[in-house]
Amino acid sequence: MIYDFFITSPSKNDDRMFPQFLCIGAQKAGTTWLHDNLSKQPQIWLPPVKEIHFLDHPEPSLFQLLFSRRSHHKLARANAMATAYGMISSRSKFSDLAYAVKFAYMPRSWEWYASLFPDDPERLCGEICPGYARLRMETIAAVVHHNPRIKVIYLLRDPIDRAWSALAMHFRKRPGSSVVDDSAKDIIVRLKTSKSFGHCQYERNIDAWLEHLPSDQIYFGFFDRIREDPSGYLAEILRFLEISDEVESHSAHIMVNASLGEKISPEIERDIARLLKNEAASLHRRFANPYTERWLAHAEAAADSSVI
Repeated sequence: MIYDFFITSPSKNDDRMFPQFLCIGAQKAGTTWLHDNLSKQPQIWLPPVKEIHFLDHPEPSLFQLLFSRRSHHKLARANAMATAYGMISSRSKFSDLAYAVKFAYMPRSWEWYASLFPDDPERLCGEICPGYARLRMETIAAVVHHNPRIKVIYLLRDPIDRAWSALAMHFRKRPGSSVVDDSAKDIIVRLKTSKSFGHCQYERNIDAWLEHLPSDQIYFGFFDRIREDPSGYLAEILRFLEISDEVESHSAHIMVNASLGEKISPEIERDIARLLKNEAASLHRRFANPYTERWLAHAEAAADSSVI
């Protein structure tokens, strides 16, 4: 009975819907910046946790929902706890708690995922999750089946800089350590793992999504614009989402989830460049803009450098 209430109780936040847009990455290419800015738009609704990871992770067990140390599970549990405490001070309603419990603890399914998004004609519903760039073909097909009109945002970044930033984030998770404490060999081994390298495969990821969606339903953004023209960049993304020009952009210039500035060594930069030079070349062939031109020049110079 309690389970049925949490999964099916009729409330505005519980109507069956499916996201109208997804931001699929890339990891370390400005997705947190975008989430922060989209969450300030009154015409947009985003889940209480940035990355749900429904589409790219296997269904978790009850034990994992309760105890997993993965960040999206921990954040979902923290949201449920905060909502429960909010009821004490009347900041939260019981329907809010029902939603938070469903979000954190209920079994995953397509129905569960759809139920997270409110059917609100005044707001556009979406999710931002960098893991979705590298979805399998059959999963992308299922997404498009559930919403053929879905819009997809794919933010791109210099392949070398993006890979290094992701590596730094990974190694930073160990207490008292950072990526600069590891050998070049260990760092490159990490980059070559299927999960890590999947984030590097822009061309494969782009082609997979374009196999199922027309090009006018996919927006490609370029990380450099966050520094060069953040307000204009945000406004362009919102126009793609068909949000009115009256947008909140006063905080668009603020960097979110920035790196700690771990400096890449010439040896590691060369090794990463040799792995990703073809990706940089493919991106420039596809987009041929000043950003991809810089990225390709960076990859070619780094790959050909002599490290002593």
